[in-house]
Amino acid sequence: EGRPGFTVLDFVKHYVERFEQNPQGRTEVNEIASFDGEFAFPVFSILGVPLRTNLYGEFGGEDEAHYLPSKHAWLVGIDFVNDWEPRWEGIVEYAQDHVDVIPPRPIWYTHYIYTSGYTYRGQIIGHHMGHDANDLIGQLFFPLFERDRGGLSLEREKDNLSLSDPSQMVRVTAGIEHYLHPQSRSVSLEGFHEWISPTGSEKYRNWGLTLAFRYRF
Repeated sequence: EGRPGFTVLDFVKHYVERFEQNPQGRTEVNEIASFDGEFAFPVFSILGVPLRTNLYGEFGGEDEAHYLPSKHAWLVGIDFVNDWEPRWEGIVEYAQDHVDVIPPRPIWYTHYIYTSGYTYRGQIIGHHMGHDANDLIGQLFFPLFERDRGGLSLEREKDNLSLSDPSQMVRVTAGIEHYLHPQSRSVSLEGFHEWISPTGSEKYRNWGLTLAFRYRF
């Protein structure tokens, strides 16, 4: 785009020098940094069933201040799976990227240079909740028959948290997956119902069905 080249040394200087030392139009970039971790609990039993449980999280910042990420977002979750067949799996996860700034404006997935944000062809490629939002989801997967597995999901998502009237979506999902022979192939049917309360508009509902074929390499 006509800008000078950006060398490895330029990249290092951008993180160790003050902003006013960066020539305008040369080292202006969108800085996003994050740290993630996971802790595996010792295996323990509930009603004689051994469970493996993991606690995980991620903390990130859009842009940098005093060498650390600022304008924070974070995610935390816990998942479990039993240690033998038939297998049960579950997960509870919460994420939020609302940033208190004045005047209120979306921070994540947007930038004054890269105005399309963290997207590909207009679609967000980060967390599906988008910016200025939080999301809470719980999922449970359980055996039904020898080759069938059921799933239930409950999700609550809030958007436009900087506004006095944020929007909200609640979605309930239920599905079944049937494993073919060999078990690397499966077919699934999933249905959902959601209640949506958009900012400044009337509430409404959505529902739908999804039929999918999966092949696991």
